[in-house]
Amino acid sequence: MAWLPVLVLLGIIILILIVWFVWKLVKTVIVLILIAVILAALWFFGPLKGLIPNLIQLFLF
Repeated sequence: MAWLPVLVLLGIIILILIVWFVWKLVKTVIVLILIAVILAALWFFGPLKGLIPNLIQLFLF
């Protein structure tokens, strides 16, 4: 029964890795949804045609 603690430890490590991966995935999805919502709001409330080139210029230059 010497392998039992090793098995438990492996199980805990795998569980932590799964939780960490899911958390990263959820955070990424939340950020993408927020970006989509902000873009949709800007599209809805104001002319986005002038904004997107300005943003691109802001990031590129």
